Amino acid sequence: MRNIKGFTLVELLIVIVLMGMLFTIAIPSVIKLSESRSNTEYKVYRRLVEQAANKYQHRYKGDFDNNTSATCYSLDYQALLDEGLLEEDNISCTGKIFYMKNSKGYLSKRLYLNCNDRNNVNFSKYNQGDLPSGCSILGTESTSNTIKAPTIKGGSSSWVSTNVDITVDNSGIDVADVKRYEYYTANNGITPPNSVAVKTVSNSKVTIDKEGTTYIWFRVVNNSNETSGWSNRQSANIDKKTPTKPTITASDSISSGSKHTGDFVLNFGGGTNVSGNNYFYGTSESNMSSIASSVLVTSADNGKTYYVKSCSGASICSDVEHYIVKY
Repeated sequence: MRNIKGFTLVELLIVIVLMGMLFTIAIPSVIKLSESRSNTEYKVYRRLVEQAANKYQHRYKGDFDNNTSATCYSLDYQALLDEGLLEEDNISCTGKIFYMKNSKGYLSKRLYLNCNDRNNVNFSKYNQGDLPSGCSILGTESTSNTIKAPTIKGGSSSWVSTNVDITVDNSGIDVADVKRYEYYTANNGITPPNSVAVKTVSNSKVTIDKEGTTYIWFRVVNNSNETSGWSNRQSANIDKKTPTKPTITASDSISSGSKHTGDFVLNFGGGTNVSGNNYFYGTSESNMSSIASSVLVTSADNGKTYYVKSCSGASICSDVEHYIVKY
């Protein structure tokens, strides 16, 4: 029978040392390869996040357009997942996306993400202090069909020269369950989306003092932080300015008090306010009741004086201008 010779202890030690050397060389390479692959996956995923943010911007265009005074908008990363615009696989993230508006109104995006793969390798990290401040928050409001929307009153369909109070007429829910009211104003009458940035009031009244036309809506938040839909719309039409004195120009270019040789037209101009204006005229300063932007003058009007004033839609009138007719 043939004897089988085994490894000696020295030979075993040599093999173990060699294997150890091989692992020492190979493992960093494997780790480096794995990290490189993960970094590549993260770069690809980051581009997917940017594409999802673009889709969100397109889907909720009104959220951006209805708040033209904002210089930036903040969106939580989770909203992209909730909207079905993005799916996580090997990489998962938390964080925020900011849409930054430049002086021309164009939007660019900044991603503040904290992402990890399944092996808990971290690819990006941000500090809370790095985030832009004062941005309008997108996608944070949730509405409940169980809460009735409030109704509001106090608007002015016609032009007025004073501030306008808008108040809640009916809360929609029991007053004791009202946590706060939220409202939104715009210069167009399009009902705002639920995710638009809002202002809050502890009472049930908002005073509008901005000149021009302002539209306003209310909604209510209950003690369970459920939010109703939007109320009916009210508008405030405010014009506080006094119109400037109108101009009176003769069609034959002859000035007031100078002699005319034939029929001509007096044209009234100037004095326009945000609410528009009407020209009141007459041959007596105390009785300017007719409204027109021009009047035909003939020789039969010789010696008359035409008085004209400009009045805004809020019934504020300018000083009186006059024109002396002479033939």
